[in-house]
Amino acid sequence: MTLFTRSFLLIALLILASAAATFQLYRVYEREPRARELAQQTVSIVNLTRAALVNADPVLRRNLLIELNEREGIRLAPVTGGEVLQPLPEDALFELVTKKIKDVLGQPTRFAYARDRVEGFWVSFTIDDDDYWVMLPRERFEPAFGLEWAGGGLALLVLALAGAWLIASTLSRPLGAIAAAAGEVGRGGAPAPAPSTAWRATSRRWSANARWCWPASRTTCARRCRACASRSR
Repeated sequence: MTLFTRSFLLIALLILASAAATFQLYRVYEREPRARELAQQTVSIVNLTRAALVNADPVLRRNLLIELNEREGIRLAPVTGGEVLQPLPEDALFELVTKKIKDVLGQPTRFAYARDRVEGFWVSFTIDDDDYWVMLPRERFEPAFGLEWAGGGLALLVLALAGAWLIASTLSRPLGAIAAAAGEVGRGGAPAPAPSTAWRATSRRWSANARWCWPASRTTCARRCRACASRSR
């Protein structure tokens, strides 16, 4: 594996790892406001559904439930003893949402991720002495990774590979020239002068370091010269 290939792979890996870490940090910091918003929406829907059922005309109550289901995807069902419930997945977002909902609706509030094989976010509430379930669509609680995210990830991958290629090519050319010259010297030959593009970056770095370290390097150089002169006598 050549120096350019190793440099290219290492730099590309570092860029992609940095992007992945940044995305993870975004998810962590975005979790709290998203959980607060979802909890507020759920509490509002539960309270509005309870108020609608209590105050609606019994004749029109069925039409109201049908309209809620068709427009908002909200279902209502009574709590029964033989229902099969699927618990919520172990996720930090759901833990925050359920905690905030219980703080408002009360600790006896129950949750389910599916009821009798009907998938959704189910929340229990009480009207007088009767218990009910209200179901919200799962899509509100699941992250939406659509075409925008796929396009952004593809663009990030292309930019990372292009940046890695540019940096690796810039670094490998002067280092490759130096390695070739060192090999030529090791074989007893005289290496050809390197082109200006090969040593320009190294020269700039050397000049910058020399400006900072010049007093110390001058003293060290003088000491070495005096030691060489004394040995040659």
